[in-house]
Amino acid sequence: MIIDLELEELSRIFDFNYVLRGINYAKDGMVLSSKVEGSKIIATVNGSGRSIYQCIVSVNYDARAISGSCSCPIGLNCKHVVAVIVDHINHQHDTSPNVVPLQKASRVQLSMPVNNWLRSIQIPNEKAPEKKQ
Repeated sequence: MIIDLELEELSRIFDFNYVLRGINYAKDGMVLSSKVEGSKIIATVNGSGRSIYQCIVSVNYDARAISGSCSCPIGLNCKHVVAVIVDHINHQHDTSPNVVPLQKASRVQLSMPVNNWLRSIQIPNEKAPEKKQ
């Protein structure tokens, strides 16, 4: 299953703070395991402290929607769900060259500082943008 989402789209679908924290969770390797079953991603994510949470991310291509449940206290569309999505996006091209776009609706307009921050995030196997002096 291929998910083609940009960071701006994640912040339109999920709470912005969850997106920021979920990106860091994925970057820090907090997604312990994940497997695709049909249109779902079943995953285990390290939480704060010693907590480990079970997440299920559901993708509905017909409705062009994505959402997730989690065993954490938040329960729905939390930072752990975002971490699973980001982790899946980062690793999906290793196994499948075919990308099926999920969200191509109108894009949210973010402020310049937020856009600059999002562009500065280093994704595995990519170089961080060079700073102009």
